[in-house]
Amino acid sequence: MSTTAAAINRKRLLSGPFGAGKTTAAITHLHQLLRQERVRGDDILVLLPQRSLAAPYHEALRGAQMPPGPAVRVTTFASLAQQAVELYWPLLAPTAGFTDPGREPTFLTLETSQYHMAPLVEEAIAYLRRNAPDSDRLCIVHADPGPGNYMYVGSTITAVVDWEFTHLGDEYDDWAYLIYMRGRRVRTPEEWMQRIRDVIGVEIDPERLRYWRAVKHLMGVSIDQTATRLYAERVEVAPNLLAIGTAIHLSALQMLYKAVLAG
Repeated sequence: MSTTAAAINRKRLLSGPFGAGKTTAAITHLHQLLRQERVRGDDILVLLPQRSLAAPYHEALRGAQMPPGPAVRVTTFASLAQQAVELYWPLLAPTAGFTDPGREPTFLTLETSQYHMAPLVEEAIAYLRRNAPDSDRLCIVHADPGPGNYMYVGSTITAVVDWEFTHLGDEYDDWAYLIYMRGRRVRTPEEWMQRIRDVIGVEIDPERLRYWRAVKHLMGVSIDQTATRLYAERVEVAPNLLAIGTAIHLSALQMLYKAVLAG
């Protein structure tokens, strides 16, 4: 674990892998602050990314060695945002365009939001099962094709890399991933289909492509949910897993909806 200190602002940044002792160091620092004169418990805010990470702090703050006085506030980013919205809702609602500004918003946790979105995923799975196209041939599927996974000299490709997900399957598995995922920042879907037609003479079937696009987005949603579980169960407490399980997950759900249910 590494420590960076900024003496002027009395700030410390601790970084290290899971189990390195960051929480223990933070609790020790918290005890030191509370032993100082003129430092009240309610002057301190412990802000955490997830509620499950608060348990060590609550346990430490209930110890017999704690000085008397107001309690330290231990909360999460989501709770802090919720409290701010509740406080300022009467000012925000009338100008935000809500149909009924008098109704306060309903807040969902990460777990309950995924619970309410589960029917959308289940309906998408049922749709894909009903409409699975027949594959007239099998080919080697790279599974992660596009910019960044090939080497080239000038305009000549010299190598294709990153074959860890390779399998036998439908060629549209790769076309969909290239066009709608890895390659979407380079060209529009229409430009990719025209490029494929011009370079190798393959005419992309839009309906078949739409189906496999939905399959790839469904796979993304599944990966996001796995990331959420790994983070929530503290198997791997990494910020990128939390981001994948929240913002990226919602984006993947939206794309899945566009590819299947809104099509």
